[in-house]
Amino acid sequence: TYFDETTYKVKGRETGAADDEDLINDAVVQTILHAGQVFVVPNGKMPNGSPLAATFRF
Repeated sequence: TYFDETTYKVKGRETGAADDEDLINDAVVQTILHAGQVFVVPNGKMPNGSPLAATFRF
């Protein structure tokens, strides 16, 4: 799975590959690069057991 920066879409593969990207890490990096805030929250405090939660503002 990877993020295609030309189409701004996540592309998947039928099977995993060694060069698959960590999309959560990419989201964190892009958030920081664009002056956003990132908060680390313990697993037990995440809504619905999700690995990632976000609030978007424009």
